[in-house]
Amino acid sequence: MELHYTFFVMFLAVIDLVKSAEDCPAKCTCHWDDGKVECSNLNISSLPVGYKNASLVTQLMLGNNLLTTIDKNVLKTLENLMFLDISNNNITELQSETFANMPHISEIVLRGNSITNINTHAFLNLPNLRNLELSKNRISNLQENSFINLTSLKMINFENNKLTELKSSPFLNVPLLSVLFLGENNMSSFPVGICQSVPSLQSLYLDNNNIKSIGEFALDGCSKIAKLRLINNSLQTVNKNAFSCRRQSENKNDFCLEKLTTLFLNENNLTKPPSAFGAKSYVRELDLSKNPLKSASINDFTGLPYLNTLVMSYVPTSFTIGDSAFSKLESLTKLTLTNNRGLKNMSKTAFKGLQNLKYIFLENNSLETLSFDLLNWQNLVRFDARNNKLRCDCAVKWIQDKKMTLNSQVSSALTSLKCTEPKTLKGKLVVNVNPSYFGCPIDDEVSSRVKTGLVVAAIVCSLSIVCLLFIKYRRMIFMKLRMYSYRRHRGRCSFYCRQ
Repeated sequence: MELHYTFFVMFLAVIDLVKSAEDCPAKCTCHWDDGKVECSNLNISSLPVGYKNASLVTQLMLGNNLLTTIDKNVLKTLENLMFLDISNNNITELQSETFANMPHISEIVLRGNSITNINTHAFLNLPNLRNLELSKNRISNLQENSFINLTSLKMINFENNKLTELKSSPFLNVPLLSVLFLGENNMSSFPVGICQSVPSLQSLYLDNNNIKSIGEFALDGCSKIAKLRLINNSLQTVNKNAFSCRRQSENKNDFCLEKLTTLFLNENNLTKPPSAFGAKSYVRELDLSKNPLKSASINDFTGLPYLNTLVMSYVPTSFTIGDSAFSKLESLTKLTLTNNRGLKNMSKTAFKGLQNLKYIFLENNSLETLSFDLLNWQNLVRFDARNNKLRCDCAVKWIQDKKMTLNSQVSSALTSLKCTEPKTLKGKLVVNVNPSYFGCPIDDEVSSRVKTGLVVAAIVCSLSIVCLLFIKYRRMIFMKLRMYSYRRHRGRCSFYCRQ
């Protein structure tokens, strides 16, 4: 009985498979339970047709084929399509209304084609489109109004194209666009006024371009932007009003990007930290790594009261850290200053007043000393200063102090530090160096104790000598005293006798 049932189930499965194949376009595989039509890697050159019931298609996968054009008439028949992947084909142009009036489409992937041009109205009236992927194409220009009435669009990716600038606004009525990728293009100027047409922008990625400066009011209107990345550009200057907004009701320009919390400016040509934060900003994370910085001073970090993470690593030039350089960063929690071979010295007051500093990383620099006064060591949670060029002299002797109460990781990091100079101590752990090798002068407290000891010793010695002399000559002393007493008594007697 069970055998007959098994054969019956298999028979139904075969019939269902045959029926599915009949309903599916040639070469493609259809999964009607979730509406997925898989046509990837088939070397097809046109959109598949032949759906018996096109209304069931919700996902169409066409990646890695030979498509050169997109037949918009075929797409219109897929009225319930939600996801479309046409990545890694040979499409060169998107005609007007290529993607138009598709009420359910939520994501379109066109990555890895050869698209050079997007015509006006190419994307039109797609009320549920949320993600649009156009990276790795050859787009050099975005025409005005290429993207119209995309009222649900939140992310669009133009990375790895050939864009040189955004002359006009390609966006019209795209109210929710919050993430815009423009990295790996040929842009030489910052897209000033980008938020005038995209007021909801929250994250702007401009990595790997050739942008040389950020001009005045560059982000005017970007009241919601939280993350700005310009990694690996040619940035040399940041206008002092770059992050300010034009205010019609006031005569002054203030930092108005109240949502901007993350700013990545690493791998550029900045010689000093930007001074575009006004009197007060809300930036919490700032990365200035791989910039040819010359110095860090107290005036370089103004207007950053909420900054809690600062990274200044892989600086290729020699630079110094001056007195109270970071003292205005009252909220700073984590500081990373690593792999800066040009960093030899820093002022012992560089971190003065930083009560919230918990994590500091100083490894792989060229620091020659590590002052006890540099940090509030008891306050640290993590610390690392390996692979520097420490000179084992009196300035680092404090590391041997076993009376300090430190976090176990901090204590371990300090005890692992090694000497580089002098050569006789090279490679030796600082904690294992004989204290006499540090050449420390006697401090005031010890000096006072020594002086007191010497005085006491001198007094004791003097008394001892007096005692010894007294013992040695006591008979003579007593005889002299008796003689003196006798003579005095005799003198008195003679006087009274004559009376």
